[in-house]
Amino acid sequence: MDTKAIAQSQLSEHSSHHVEDEVRNLLSNSVHFAGRVDGFTFSHADDLLVIEGVVPTYYLKQLLQQLIGSLHDIQRIDNRVKVVSCDGLSGDRPADCAKSPASQHYIDNATGDDLA
Repeated sequence: MDTKAIAQSQLSEHSSHHVEDEVRNLLSNSVHFAGRVDGFTFSHADDLLVIEGVVPTYYLKQLLQQLIGSLHDIQRIDNRVKVVSCDGLSGDRPADCAKSPASQHYIDNATGDDLA
């Protein structure tokens, strides 16, 4: 690899870390995501930011994308964040759902009877 290619690679890596740090800082200062930032991973290459992690609601997944999209360095977002909730509709369920009293409480929608 020649010197120019090495310099460009280092600049790109520095820029990626800068963007990831900027995203973490933005989320740390958000009321919705403060204290949850370590639950996400970010990888930035070229103009694409990939986000991975877990949130309890679809609203938070969309809010996360909207907040991050407001940064000027981000052109495209690949939002791979999963919505996982014991009480709501989600594709996945956390392992501790069985311990949650809410996950063991069933209501018959037609009659309103408690089925637990």
